[in-house]
Amino acid sequence: MKVVWTKQAKRDLQGIYDYIAADSEFYAAEVIDAILEAERRIDSCPTAGGMVRERMRRDIRQVKRYSYRIIYKILSTRIDVLTVVHEQRQLILED
Repeated sequence: MKVVWTKQAKRDLQGIYDYIAADSEFYAAEVIDAILEAERRIDSCPTAGGMVRERMRRDIRQVKRYSYRIIYKILSTRIDVLTVVHEQRQLILED
């Protein structure tokens, strides 16, 4: 199934990179690479990701990389990465 990064998820990635790069561009790139690498796991086995405690729906899942939650929604023809959020921040998902 095709994995699509939403505009929000892309903005999240840029914000994460910018925040970490203020101290280290090297580590910023490492974290972003790890987050993007999660796409292979999501694509190969979408339901392997854990359920999102704020929603508890079978179609909304998450995988974690470093301290970031990659939240995605399984649709019939694709998988949408909805957002990437630090595990210490409140998750806000619109229906």
